[in-house]
Amino acid sequence: MTASGSDLVAVLGGGGREHALVWRLLQDGRRVVALPGSDAIPGSVPVDLESDAEVLTELRRLAPSLVVIGPEAPLERGLADTLRAEGFAVLGPGKAGARLESSKAFAKDFMVRHGVATARHETVTGLEAALAALAHFPGGVVVKYDGLAAGKGVIVCADRAEAEAAVRELATRHGDGATLLLEERLVGREVSLLALTDGRDVALFPPAQDHKRLGDGDTGPNTGGMGAYCPVPFCNAAVLAEIDAQIVEPTLRGLAQDGIAFRGILYFGVMVTAAGPRLLEYNTRFGDPEAQAVLPQVKGDLAQLFLATARGELGASRVESHAGYTVAVVSAAAGYPGTPMKGTPIEGLDVADALVFHAGTRRAPGGTGFVTAGGRVLSVVARGDTFRAARARAYAAADQVRFDGMQRRSDVGKQAEPKRIAILFSGRGSNMEAILASIREGELQGFAEPVLAVTDKPDAKGIEVAKRFDVPVATQPSKGIPRADYDATLAGLLQTSRVDYVVLAGFMRILSPVMVRAFPRRILNVHPADTRAHQGLHGYAWAFEAKLPETWVTIHWVDEGLDTGPVIHRARVDLTGATTLEEVERRGLAVEHREYALALKNLILEQA
Repeated sequence: MTASGSDLVAVLGGGGREHALVWRLLQDGRRVVALPGSDAIPGSVPVDLESDAEVLTELRRLAPSLVVIGPEAPLERGLADTLRAEGFAVLGPGKAGARLESSKAFAKDFMVRHGVATARHETVTGLEAALAALAHFPGGVVVKYDGLAAGKGVIVCADRAEAEAAVRELATRHGDGATLLLEERLVGREVSLLALTDGRDVALFPPAQDHKRLGDGDTGPNTGGMGAYCPVPFCNAAVLAEIDAQIVEPTLRGLAQDGIAFRGILYFGVMVTAAGPRLLEYNTRFGDPEAQAVLPQVKGDLAQLFLATARGELGASRVESHAGYTVAVVSAAAGYPGTPMKGTPIEGLDVADALVFHAGTRRAPGGTGFVTAGGRVLSVVARGDTFRAARARAYAAADQVRFDGMQRRSDVGKQAEPKRIAILFSGRGSNMEAILASIREGELQGFAEPVLAVTDKPDAKGIEVAKRFDVPVATQPSKGIPRADYDATLAGLLQTSRVDYVVLAGFMRILSPVMVRAFPRRILNVHPADTRAHQGLHGYAWAFEAKLPETWVTIHWVDEGLDTGPVIHRARVDLTGATTLEEVERRGLAVEHREYALALKNLILEQA
């Protein structure tokens, strides 16, 4: 390969991420070379990527206008600094910026010093110190090796036994004196947010979600990633605003304060929790397999954005995205994430209506076809106008690829599907309206999907509310029907609709055990009082007559008692200066409308 010139881009690396980068840059009409690339990546130039001198010699010969560093190891060595000193425009941070990924202890210290929202943690050195510190994390812990570990240095532990085993495993792998990070285990949904930054300005890619565990349902050992999808429906505008305010902006301020000139990709591994987003980790390059899902979503001249970032001229530039979704499904070799089986013939690579990005493959002897040559072998990637279409297309294409011992998750993107809710009401539907509005464009967007509204009153004003939001309405009159019989019919209707949660919004009936047992811990109610002080109807009248300075709104699970179910959320209603029952009700309803949607969102996060 002898191409050179101002439009040439050199991508360093040879895995699935780099295959995706080369493919995407070719879409911009650029000439692209990959060093060392692979048998599957066009424009590959053999070179020892571990030798900075050899890489530099080859780049001097090629004279690219831009160098994109894919993997983390060259960044940790400071290759970007070396190349910049030679006059190359480089997308990738120098050694100082790369420490945000290469040292988890350094990254945590950076987060704490600069007010980046993150989990409670302790940094310990040595096996015995780590085992002793586990007592400080009774609610579960994440054990992390301080250095680079190819995506296998993080172990999530549910109990003390798992945590001790994790500490011993990492100590065995990296030495008894290794530095480990112990971090509070968070509950929520994980999001990968990638950004271009030149240290001053930032341009965010659409969010993605990785699947790190080997098996379905997030079971089995951690891997480098078994699949991803993009964008993430539940990472709505409100969630992104929180991430920006609590994580992205403090990070940029911290880089400036610490004098770190960062020009490259900054990856934020975020856990979205009921208490807000929390940063789990930084990476300082494109994630893998997130890159395979994110890059096909990007439109416009990505190479120009890369070049502007490398030159420190990002300014107000933004990443533009296609409509629709992309799903990437990883196929791994037998034995992965331990010792993968190599040399196994791969069949069915000529898939239609999808992309195949190679990671661990090589040409078969004789030059026909490919065989396995690594742990994560390849990603099959497909786009669609809807998430379901993209996922179906990706799995249909992935089903065509076959090799002995292949490992693959069948649930990539399952968390993208919103929870299906049914809303039960009897009156004007004001709480229902607040919830539906939140689903359409608020806190609940992407978290929940209204599949049915049910009323026992044929003339309920809430029917028009449901119709306005295009929610199907079922009218189930209850007059003259025994309570248990009515609830049996209602439960059957909701089960047919495959409802995840039943939300009571002014449903003026006490549910029988038949209904409660059909949906255990899946029926929510909002009560206009503290359930410990007042049960039943007319909670606001009770507070007004008692001349209380404040009252409460309670969201709780429904059990077989009257407002006795476990409390999910409680919010204060200030009654200072309220002189009429109407004013008490107005203030209470305002709190209900705000807090009910928030409580439902947090519930979904906590049961993720």
